[in-house]
Amino acid sequence: KFWVQFWDNVERAREENRSWTNLEVRRPRLVFLWGCDNARLSGVRMINSAFWTSHFYLCNDLIVENCEVQAPREPVRAPSSDAIDLDGCHRVIVRGCYLNCDDDGVCLKGGKGVFAHKSHENDSVTDVLVEGCVFGPNLHGTLTLGSECVHANNVVLRNCRLDNDCSLLRLKMRPDTYQVYENIRIENVTGRCGSVVEVLPWKQFFSLEGTDEKPVGLIRNISIKNIDLKCNGLGVIAANPDDKVENFEFENVTVKAESDIFRCNYPDVKLKNVTVNGKRPVIMTADEEMKDKLNFDAVDLDKNNEK
Repeated sequence: KFWVQFWDNVERAREENRSWTNLEVRRPRLVFLWGCDNARLSGVRMINSAFWTSHFYLCNDLIVENCEVQAPREPVRAPSSDAIDLDGCHRVIVRGCYLNCDDDGVCLKGGKGVFAHKSHENDSVTDVLVEGCVFGPNLHGTLTLGSECVHANNVVLRNCRLDNDCSLLRLKMRPDTYQVYENIRIENVTGRCGSVVEVLPWKQFFSLEGTDEKPVGLIRNISIKNIDLKCNGLGVIAANPDDKVENFEFENVTVKAESDIFRCNYPDVKLKNVTVNGKRPVIMTADEEMKDKLNFDAVDLDKNNEK
């Protein structure tokens, strides 16, 4: 009933030409741990959550292993049923899990808004290892940073298999939030997906809170290495106009894709032994209008409306 109520509310909001939020329909999270250190979830099946499936807030030294998360796309979609949300957490291991919900797989959170980086309620997400997991077909992002994340540091995803239509690495860059995403490593990933990377502006619920602030994002020290995937294309790296991208590198990436075009707005992004259908990808930029259209959720919503 929660999913039906949510979509009914969205439809009413559209008919009334007004904005809406996830919180207008009250939906419980299936698992919520707040300030729990040295916690372990092992061998748990978390199925059909009304909202986020598992939300860990301000937790340290956390292990989630050998768990299964499922939420459907049909006959009723389970909106915002994120599999694992790490919100201001430190020293986390996610391993041996099957994640297949109608939103993000492993999502790093920690706050949004002009003053999010100064709030005592928010925190960075650091020292995260995701390994030996399978990411299923219902997902919107495999490893997602944002849209509510002010700082992520030292994150590794390795030895995983994809079976989905979304991006392997998704960075949601908010123009109303100061963000730093750094020291991210993706290694040894196989299977199929929509794209290897998606770095785009995220403008949902945009607000400068009445200030003249001009928040910027910084992306640095990103490594995507030893990848063998079937997908739609290599993806897109095109953040907000003032965001900075430093030391972003692809190495030993082999992709069989529908398109050989790689949308990248940063000449310093390095491609070492990267092939799309056996050839070097064609690099092109993306303008502001195109960025909105390239967003996975926009494409996914269009497909849903077509049904």
